[in-house]
Amino acid sequence: MFAFEKKSVEILKFGSSVLRDREDLPRAVGEIYRYVRDGHSVIAVVSAFEGETDALVGDAALFGAGPQNLYAPRYVALGDAAAAALLGVACDQAGLNATVLTPEQVDLRAEGPPSQASPVHLDREVFLRAVERCEVVIAQGFAAVGPHGDPVLLGRGGSDLTAVFFASALGLPRTRLIKDVDGVYDKDPAVYASVAARYDVVSYADALEVAGALVQPQAVERASADGIEIEVAKPSAGAATVVGPETQKPQRRAAKPRLRVGLAGCGIVGAGVADILSREGDDFDLCTVLVRDLRKKRPVSVRGAHIVTNLDAFFDEQLDIIVDVLSSGDIGLELTERAMAQGVDLVSANKQALAGRLEALEKTAQSSGAALLYSASVGGGAPMIETVQRVAAQEEIVRIDAIVNGTVNFILSELAAGADFKAGVEAAQIAGFAEADPSADLSGADAVAKARILGWNAFGDEIASDIPCDALDDNRRAEIARRPGVWRQITTVERRDGASRAQVAFARVEEGDFFADFAGERNGARIVTASGREVFVKGRGAGAVPTAHSICGDLGVLRRAQPRG
Repeated sequence: MFAFEKKSVEILKFGSSVLRDREDLPRAVGEIYRYVRDGHSVIAVVSAFEGETDALVGDAALFGAGPQNLYAPRYVALGDAAAAALLGVACDQAGLNATVLTPEQVDLRAEGPPSQASPVHLDREVFLRAVERCEVVIAQGFAAVGPHGDPVLLGRGGSDLTAVFFASALGLPRTRLIKDVDGVYDKDPAVYASVAARYDVVSYADALEVAGALVQPQAVERASADGIEIEVAKPSAGAATVVGPETQKPQRRAAKPRLRVGLAGCGIVGAGVADILSREGDDFDLCTVLVRDLRKKRPVSVRGAHIVTNLDAFFDEQLDIIVDVLSSGDIGLELTERAMAQGVDLVSANKQALAGRLEALEKTAQSSGAALLYSASVGGGAPMIETVQRVAAQEEIVRIDAIVNGTVNFILSELAAGADFKAGVEAAQIAGFAEADPSADLSGADAVAKARILGWNAFGDEIASDIPCDALDDNRRAEIARRPGVWRQITTVERRDGASRAQVAFARVEEGDFFADFAGERNGARIVTASGREVFVKGRGAGAVPTAHSICGDLGVLRRAQPRG
């Protein structure tokens, strides 16, 4: 997300306990995404995958490299560099605007033995420029540049030290270490589960005594010297143990029970959601899946769930949360109304079910105590709803211009590259952006529904359905062919003279315009306030991965709001 305002920057460190292998990358992306959608920029510090550092050290030892060898760090650090690069790839796939920086690029210098050096310098300006340009800045941990320009290592667990040093050098008050436990305990909870007590706050000195195997001691010592708080938490957690100047008595706490989830729809997006939920076994239990055809092959990640074909059977499962990724607006509306009336929390990507009905649905939800979250209904991986809500809470919004249909934007990009219309549609379908029947996209109906949802969140008004709307029909395609250039489908919602209105129209944008570089399936919005402030947001607007992460972001909100058992 891009905004003409001071950004809040959070440092998240991902170690091998949560990035055990490449299959765990979506878990890290989900954690990063939840901070970005809340308006933060993220600096992600990454360790090598589990076991890779040991393997690289073993390789070097075969050739006689001992702890003080000058050249072994160059090889051993490859594991952290590879993990950082792959996280960059995964963030891009999810629609996050990310960059990956090496120790050389940020001039992270360290002094001391080659395998146990201490960081002493960082080029702050390189980092600040990257944070201004991107939502996510990824940096490999553990490695730095020695006095003679050769790589050096920061000791075992050195990514913790990297994260602490970054916070200190950048003037940030804290860093968050993402671990496989939900904080610091007085005893190892894996061994003493029934008696281990968790600290909400623990002093640097006490952390050195009880958390030496969890947090690198050198990182704790550096944090103490520089006044940096260290937060220790699991992915998706709200609370964390804070390592700082003081200690509070640890408490034994019951674990939160897993939430029972029902998935309505199991197409491309539904399968992506099921796959992510399968990795969050401590938090969610996918109990049932609503489908149209029992005979259709289902993804491995839904095995064990009860597969049903009607809403009555679906609601018989006593669910805590329902996820709606149905393509049918009518069935989705019936499902949503029943969920709200029965007090069942709902996470929805079904814009046709929501558009024009949010006022009534939210009133029912308030009466029953249900939560209704629908980040994925507009923008895919671009957190438009959250950004609009955040800006509207700060000051009056007067206008939003947005690209809200990734499929149409992708087709326009294909046309600009010389493809004919049929080939552009087929390419969008092959890529998983367009449905087999793309009429809702091409007619503008999809954009109209999203405009109505944006209008409700910006102005608190239900905009009528008779929104002026251009279709990507033969006449429009002929005009685009006659006047080559950068064409975009722009959805506008605005409030003028006390009334809210919207339109969907095609426009030829000039170089330098915010929307000019939105190639492919990108979505984005320019939000203008009454004071003239402009806030921008962008990301991938179509495809299974960005939409699934948006849905799981809403699930994480519900999980963190759940009281402990």
